[in-house]
Amino acid sequence: MPKLKRFRMRREPFNNKSKADVSNSDACVCPDVVGIVAANEVRLKSAEVTEEFVGVACSVVSIVKHKIHNVCTWKKSDIQDIRIEGSKLVNDMTSCKKKTNSYGDCRFSQWFGGQYDIFSKTCKVTIEQSLNGGKNDLYEKLQEILFSHESCLVNIKGDTCAIVRHKDFYVVVDCNVRNACGLGSDIGTAVVVFNTNWHDLFLHIDNLMTSLNAENFSICGINVNLTSSDTPRFVYNDTVGEKSVCTSNEPEEISASTLKQREGVSSIRGSFHQGDRMFKWPGKQCVAISLAAIAMHSVHSVFSWESKDLDNVVNTGDSLYSSLRQSGLISDPTGKNLLCIKDLPKECVLGTNAFKFEYADFVSGYVDVVDGDFIRSGACVTLADGLKTMFENYDTCFFTLNGSTCAIIKENGKFAVVDSHARSSAGMVDGNGFSVVVYYNSLSCVLKHIENLSAFTRRNLKIFEISGVCVLLKGQKKSGSHTENINDESEKQEKSGSHTENINDESEKQEKSGSHTENINDESEKQEKSGSYTENINDESEKTRKIW
Repeated sequence: MPKLKRFRMRREPFNNKSKADVSNSDACVCPDVVGIVAANEVRLKSAEVTEEFVGVACSVVSIVKHKIHNVCTWKKSDIQDIRIEGSKLVNDMTSCKKKTNSYGDCRFSQWFGGQYDIFSKTCKVTIEQSLNGGKNDLYEKLQEILFSHESCLVNIKGDTCAIVRHKDFYVVVDCNVRNACGLGSDIGTAVVVFNTNWHDLFLHIDNLMTSLNAENFSICGINVNLTSSDTPRFVYNDTVGEKSVCTSNEPEEISASTLKQREGVSSIRGSFHQGDRMFKWPGKQCVAISLAAIAMHSVHSVFSWESKDLDNVVNTGDSLYSSLRQSGLISDPTGKNLLCIKDLPKECVLGTNAFKFEYADFVSGYVDVVDGDFIRSGACVTLADGLKTMFENYDTCFFTLNGSTCAIIKENGKFAVVDSHARSSAGMVDGNGFSVVVYYNSLSCVLKHIENLSAFTRRNLKIFEISGVCVLLKGQKKSGSHTENINDESEKQEKSGSHTENINDESEKQEKSGSHTENINDESEKQEKSGSYTENINDESEKTRKIW
């Protein structure tokens, strides 16, 4: 007979959840839980090494999320929030990118131990009791960790997921690319799988290993404690690796961007995107919308926008594009009527404000190219150098990636990416997305945003261009410009060094510089010329007077 395995089991699962944690959670709705909750965002499986760190970070963040809101109350949007917060944590943990000797097991999870701000909560993360094994060891080691810890991390062939024990459920939070059953796939979404008992959990992990063609796994326990707001917390500066300690008692300047950070808001989304069917020419207005966003920012800071403001910008940009196209001012040689920056007006009235634009220098290059003859000769720049150079000289820029343009705006060291395409709340490609404004605290975060966005393109060469633009808010009337107002009764045109013409039912008057005026009615005709004469004719007399 085969030798039976011996299990070290607890009769009652160990529970170290504090009363404070319970009070902060949402009311439990376990009876209404469905089997699997999948996120809306569909992604392709990435082979990039950094994606492994995102998986670990999202797993840690999901356990924090459960501490704040019970996992049984989560919706699709909560899974997306975990992905966003996990990406932020990876950006903070820059040291992870320099260590590649521990891929494939849970040892690199130790790097995420420490104290962080996650979902605007100060959290202390502790990684404990790491075990490794093969498929034959899965049942025993999974049981050993979960009966000693409330939550754990499981790493299978580089993909990390979290397991959370909640009442009668063993919940797998997997932010990797998974199919509708929560198993490995080349295209899919992040999922939350609710297993009603221990045996279902074991079968799910076993099937997941089979779908990934994995023979080995690693597992570790994890504890997360929410500390009080008075506790000093680590704040990561823009400089890589630097940390400073601050407390809630330190003075802090209140601004719209600060309020967004305190509330855990990193982006706002519109109600639609530029490809919506309500537009006459959908999908081609991104350059005009970016200009409208920059113009509106000069009147109303992008860092205090709401969803309705973003919708207004998209509508205004669409109107500008339509006006330029109907006027034949688009010079696209391909015939696709795509707007170029050189086609944009230098002066324009948007809404109730008149603006003057100055289109300045631009730089270009390839996202993934950081060295070569073109870069050394100065013909191209790296993405990092291009962003740094442009934002040293300009606060507002157009950024174009493979033909898609967005606006990047800088204010007081903060950055906003205004993208009118179909995007997720993180600003990534999403077929079911909306226009979005994503806020960042540093230019390095903007760089990471662009690198992540470029990963969605199928092109081998990811061409970018950054163009500076300056905007000046003008009065309604200024020399060197013109304004047209048309109504049902009259048309008025005013041009610099020009003429004015008014026509009504009874008379016509023309005035020209160095000029003459002619009035004709049924009874008389009058002519006046400079250095000349005036004639008045009526029924009874004719009088001539010369004026010198």
